[in-house]
Amino acid sequence: MEDDTELELPQDSIFRKLSSRGLISFSDYIFLLTMLATSRRQFEIAFRMFDLNGDGDVDADEFSQVQNIIRAGTSWGKAHKDHHKNSYNNSAIMSYFFGDKMDGKLTIQEFLNFQTELQNEILRLEFTRKGPNHDGSITERQLAELLLAY
Repeated sequence: MEDDTELELPQDSIFRKLSSRGLISFSDYIFLLTMLATSRRQFEIAFRMFDLNGDGDVDADEFSQVQNIIRAGTSWGKAHKDHHKNSYNNSAIMSYFFGDKMDGKLTIQEFLNFQTELQNEILRLEFTRKGPNHDGSITERQLAELLLAY
């Protein structure tokens, strides 16, 4: 039986980078799920669509449009579209990428690096949640459960 106790987030956790307490809004949660389910290529295409001046980066308004298009391509993004209509100013993701004043710029490479970091952290957290033994290993059954979850 699995233990549902809270996992300790390391200080360098991507979730602590988004929020000092590791907490995120529901809207950010939906977008992070979308990031996990969306290919790098799809994000590259969306970024290029909204990089209107062709300088390789997007501002907060352009990124918000990228988010909306990517969300619209997922079932949970469609199902929860009302949760992110007015969340622009309360978004930990937007603050992380563009600063509190929303005046920063984001390159596609910075975003893709964030996506990779998120994927790696989720995998690490899931592995840790399975309770590896003293050798740092999990059973074949636990591995199968992880693979089935994704």
